[in-house]
Amino acid sequence: MKNVLRDIAERVGISHSTSNDDERRLIDRLRDHLQNEKYLIVIDDIWSTEAWETIRDALLNNDHGSRIITTTRNSTVASHCCSGTGYVYKMKPLSPADSRSLFLQRAFGSEDLFPPHLENVSGGILQKCEGLPLAIITMSSLLADQTAEEEWNRALAAIGSSLAKESHAEALTKILSLSYFDLPHPMRTCLLYFSAFPEDHIIKKRNLIHKWIAEGFIHEEPHRSAYGVGESYFYGFINRSLIQAHDIKYGQVETCKVHDIILDFITCKASEENFMTTYGDAEHRKKHKIRRLSVMSRYSEMAAVPGDLSHVRSLAMFGNFGQNSLLSFPALRVLDLGECRDLENSHLTNIGKLFLLKYLRLGSDKITELPCKIGDLQYLETLDIKGTTIAKLPSTITRLQRLTRLYVDYMSPSESMENCANLSDGIIGQLQSLEELENVHVCPSRIKMPLVELDKLTNLRTLSVSILYPLHFCHADGAEDVGRFVGILISSCNLHHLRIDYMAELTIWGLLSLESWRPTTPSVLLEISITNYHIDKVPNWMISPVNLRALDISLYRMGPEDVEILGAMPVCFS
Repeated sequence: MKNVLRDIAERVGISHSTSNDDERRLIDRLRDHLQNEKYLIVIDDIWSTEAWETIRDALLNNDHGSRIITTTRNSTVASHCCSGTGYVYKMKPLSPADSRSLFLQRAFGSEDLFPPHLENVSGGILQKCEGLPLAIITMSSLLADQTAEEEWNRALAAIGSSLAKESHAEALTKILSLSYFDLPHPMRTCLLYFSAFPEDHIIKKRNLIHKWIAEGFIHEEPHRSAYGVGESYFYGFINRSLIQAHDIKYGQVETCKVHDIILDFITCKASEENFMTTYGDAEHRKKHKIRRLSVMSRYSEMAAVPGDLSHVRSLAMFGNFGQNSLLSFPALRVLDLGECRDLENSHLTNIGKLFLLKYLRLGSDKITELPCKIGDLQYLETLDIKGTTIAKLPSTITRLQRLTRLYVDYMSPSESMENCANLSDGIIGQLQSLEELENVHVCPSRIKMPLVELDKLTNLRTLSVSILYPLHFCHADGAEDVGRFVGILISSCNLHHLRIDYMAELTIWGLLSLESWRPTTPSVLLEISITNYHIDKVPNWMISPVNLRALDISLYRMGPEDVEILGAMPVCFS
């Protein structure tokens, strides 16, 4: 509930941070803020009467004509929301005409492109969908761009006999089952992995695919990396309407969500196949080995997960770590504690004994250091410590010679801006397998050493750097070195994605010139992003990199020549 209340607080304009507020404090702040306001608030998918009581307590009736609209799939909750005053509107199925329009629009992009020989069979399919939008979208995505009548007849037969004899839930389950079994086996496995996430959770594409890789669900193919294979699966799920795109940047989907009904189906299927166990039904699995475990706890004093956990390959925790011990999970390949806000250094004491670990994500700001034993994780491929307050990596990390992805924290306390040792301590350069390095810090006063470190990383493809200016640093003393640093990175023959951010404690008035720094030819650079610093002009060489697809820069002044160069870029999408 705290997350819901924080979201409401942010959207109604409460500017001060609410990250440390408990539920009672959030309610009080909302009441104070809204007491003299007229507001309209829409809250989607209320799941219990208790949740509604908490929300109603925060959104006081101030007699200013304010209104609250809620949606729910539970009729009891709907009636409870409207007790006293209010009205329950029950959604009706789509009309036959609207059903047909939605179906054809999703399947062919336009009703005009619909082949006439499919008219009869499409009518049968729509009749069985009974006006349920999700059923129509699922079926249309399954049959998209298929024009063979036998394929449509097969889909119609697979749904089963007349759905008039069944509930909407049973009908939808049959339709989702058809879409599920139409997937290739590797994609089915990857789809079941969504059962690890809570309802309405925003899922990061990158994290998800790296977990698939660590689990061994996807592998490198000729002319395509394992990540590329995983990305094709991800977009395949979107095209089939099994997941929904959420955040999109530079034309690429970065996060997704799963519709609650589809998530229910996936969770049931994962449970049937003993693929994923959600804490709460673990006691029902004592006869089976728990392979993957997802723990969703709202309680700060959560007891340890019971049962034999020695076979668990994947552990994801949302909420609190509680009294659990990593020693209970010796076979882990994937450990995602990025959503455990109560995680502390002491919880990681035995992490070096997870010898098979390939993916590790931490996100608690109470984590200030990594144990030296982290160097014992010889199979570790992904280390994500964004959101922690780790200021320095242990020297033992150099033993992680399989580490291909390292994500550290982006922000740094202002008092430690000068202590930017991430690229200057000789550690990073020894991680020869690194392909992605994100959110490392560099200080202008020591900017030459990072270039030496980065030059050793011949496999590096993605680099995100934050250049930090302390309060006492005079920009004129190092602006030339900064420009050289950026230019050399742009000229790299290996990088595909380069992101540079300038973080300063005072305004930096200098202009950055990129004209003399040209990428290698042929260039493999796909993305350049330079934020919080002005570029003097668009460099002429930007016409030539045929692969550049994303450009994010700030110009001091836009001139006709700049517009002409940008317009001449051959492939850039955004």
